[in-house]
Amino acid sequence: MPGPIGLEKERNHAAIWMTSLLIAGALVGLAYLMFASFEHDSWFPSEWRRFLNRNEVEAFGGGGLALWILITMLMYAFGAFSRPARDTSGWGSGPDEASSQPRKLGRSTKGQTNLPGASAVPMKEGRWPTIDVVMRRERRACTGDLVLTDRRFFFICYRDESMAKSTGGRAVASQFGIIGAIIHALVAGPGQKRKKQQTNELRHEFAALSLEEQVNRNQYSLSLLPGDIKSFSSSTLSGTRFETADQKYQFTSIDKSSFPAIKSWCDQQGIENKGLG
Repeated sequence: MPGPIGLEKERNHAAIWMTSLLIAGALVGLAYLMFASFEHDSWFPSEWRRFLNRNEVEAFGGGGLALWILITMLMYAFGAFSRPARDTSGWGSGPDEASSQPRKLGRSTKGQTNLPGASAVPMKEGRWPTIDVVMRRERRACTGDLVLTDRRFFFICYRDESMAKSTGGRAVASQFGIIGAIIHALVAGPGQKRKKQQTNELRHEFAALSLEEQVNRNQYSLSLLPGDIKSFSSSTLSGTRFETADQKYQFTSIDKSSFPAIKSWCDQQGIENKGLG
């Protein structure tokens, strides 16, 4: 029972190279300004001053070029300006015309209902749309899978951590723009890779269990009847969430390419939904 398959990414190459050029140019300009301000101070080595004055173009121009390439490589390595690849061409293109047209429900060879728009969503146990998410539960960031069956709604939690630990680094990095994001990626990258590996190991371990047994392995997992869910929605202001009679469940991470499958499931189950397509 394989876990969700990673989607291929497409990158905005022009944005990557232009942004890295602006960052490199700003840093070189700052370095030159500092040199011009402090070259005559007593603490500034005279050998450096003479060398830089004789080789301004080589030192600052060559250094800027090397920095530009380095920043660009880092942005490619950490997926800056990337998104899941789509069939449509162009960075800003919207959904294709065919995907916006209503489609009829079909039947699979096993007699299970095929959800429109669910073909790009990995399947669990060979049947059900499975969506990799991070859900907020009781001040915990819970990483796991949504599994949409024709009888129940499952959230299988594999790993949880405090919301402060999960979002703190990104919040600090956001205060420093793209430079902060690059520094955060360099510092947090190894830890994120380790967490992803741990999640995949648990997903593989859970594969031998039924969905009901998987739910029992973690206190933050969920098993709900479709009738328990009042609405499922996504918006810029409130994010993506679903509501039951007494609680709201917020997603801190969810791939928007999974929205058509969620909408189809909600429509099939008679659940109010908006902002999903």
